[in-house]
Amino acid sequence: MDKNVSTASVAYNYSLWAGNLGGYFYPVFTDNGRWLKYGGSANTNYDPLSWEYNPVEVFSDPYDPGPGYFDIVRLRQDSAFVNGSLYSVVGDSPQVGFTTSKNNEPDRGDSDLGFHYSNWDYSNTGDPNVVCDFDGDNYVGMGDLVIVANYWLEYCTDANCPDVDDSNDINFNDFARLSQDWQKTTGDFPLISVSFSDGEDGDKIVRASGYDESIYRMFLFVDGYFIREIFLEPGPISTRQVFVPWLKTGIHQAKIIAFDLQGNIVCGPVQDFPIAEGISGCDVPRFFGKGKPLPFIASSSLGDVEVKAWYEGSVVWNQIFSGSLINGEVPGSITNDYEFECLQFVPVQMMKASGSSGVATPTAAVDEDFDGYRALMVRPDFRINWSSGLADHVYDMLDQMGYKTKKLTCFTSTHSRIKKYKDKGRIEVLYFTGHSNYIWGGAQVSVQELDDCIIVSDKVSNYTPQSSAPSWLTLMDPEIEKSVKTWKEIGFDRLRFAAFDACYALRNAIEESTGDLVEDLGAQSKYRGDLSEALNLGQDCFLYGWSDFYHTGFQSEFEQFSSNLWTRFEAGDTLYEAIQYCIDHGDLYEGQDPRVEYRIHGVGDMFNFELQ
Repeated sequence: MDKNVSTASVAYNYSLWAGNLGGYFYPVFTDNGRWLKYGGSANTNYDPLSWEYNPVEVFSDPYDPGPGYFDIVRLRQDSAFVNGSLYSVVGDSPQVGFTTSKNNEPDRGDSDLGFHYSNWDYSNTGDPNVVCDFDGDNYVGMGDLVIVANYWLEYCTDANCPDVDDSNDINFNDFARLSQDWQKTTGDFPLISVSFSDGEDGDKIVRASGYDESIYRMFLFVDGYFIREIFLEPGPISTRQVFVPWLKTGIHQAKIIAFDLQGNIVCGPVQDFPIAEGISGCDVPRFFGKGKPLPFIASSSLGDVEVKAWYEGSVVWNQIFSGSLINGEVPGSITNDYEFECLQFVPVQMMKASGSSGVATPTAAVDEDFDGYRALMVRPDFRINWSSGLADHVYDMLDQMGYKTKKLTCFTSTHSRIKKYKDKGRIEVLYFTGHSNYIWGGAQVSVQELDDCIIVSDKVSNYTPQSSAPSWLTLMDPEIEKSVKTWKEIGFDRLRFAAFDACYALRNAIEESTGDLVEDLGAQSKYRGDLSEALNLGQDCFLYGWSDFYHTGFQSEFEQFSSNLWTRFEAGDTLYEAIQYCIDHGDLYEGQDPRVEYRIHGVGDMFNFELQ
């Protein structure tokens, strides 16, 4: 159960005996103790508020006869259980694209309070000009050809007649249009396609295309399972790295499920993609206990495989396995000493021949000590972490300056975990590297991609009444305004310094004279921006980042600029001295100059600010 959303699989969920009420009743349990009630033989003469706060009750049959072993398992769409959750919207729950209705329409808006059925083959996207979907499956194929064949050369006027030219005769005109529509999909929304290519580390590069400007969130599913949200990029194509190392060699299925600004759930078609011969079927636990062995298993069609554990850019453990089955474990002595971030499976012969990096699988140590952290690193994108040594350098510099630092990487870099460490620790320094932009939901606002969601600096609906929101904040599109997470909600209250090595993170600045949010394009930094305000940076607290594109990679002058900043901090320089050193030792990179694109937002004395 999650966020007041029932996930039981039978009509009434669970039957419980309530002796004090004289019978049984059918509740739906939630993680916060709230419950729903339908039917049963128990005495209903009671005050539900004396049991739990704000339950949702129905006293007439809320179910609709539908397919399945049980006859009454779908929700009637006029039931109070539809959109009944007060605490969860579909985009924040595991039921994206799932359905509670007999007609298979996906749940939308506030989550329905009922069992959510997988809706894998459902699609409502396609070519609106397709007219030959006679069997109503949103695809023009053999079923439609059979219908045309059954009526061939006949005169027909019934509802199933495959007549597309209004002649009432089924002839070559109809067949020609069927040929034109052949193997096309039809639906209420433009077709959203997904394609895959091989990445550099055994990952897959997924490309979503075909969506229009009304789409604001997209989710990738593989073989019926949620993989991740796809961060929308400007333009018609969004590209992201995904890890699916557990998939075995063969053909698999993927689909995109998206939200549009009218609150619709847009379900793309199921599309096939291959997993080639090589290393596949990797099963590595997401989390490992410190001091406990970390088991793993994988298959190889490429001979001997070397398994490596990586920590801060170095291999801390490795072992070679022979045969097609790789089955072993990282010793507890290694998991005790290193919070390593991934296991890498490298075919020995391929590595010798081409330098291939094989398959990298992220993993993370279970943290049982949330207290005492003074610095937090948020690194959602594995490729940026893997291809760059900057984040490891920042961690080393913080460690040498005496900061107990927690790294949230890949699937651990979530909104809830950031807030958990902020609440439990004393976070004075925040470091972020990943994807970012400066416009979201039709509003000028700093936006970053976490592993589990999109996060913006702040939003108007965080304030009650909304008229009390800062004047530089503007409402986003309603669906986005309602659902998007914010840095402001995390509630940082002790930050002294934050750094965002990400594109456009500090593009937005507050014009002091007008209070408006403007694009900070000049070399002279503004004092404040939407992100520095959302992070609650007070007097003598500062935010460092970039107003334009940020180039990552070992050879990037942008990364060298940031690396020098942290090196000088560790050496005892003030912020002013550190920045001046970076400027003196900076240079152009691919025609762009980090010396004019860095930004410092904050109010206070840079000449005396130190992290050491």
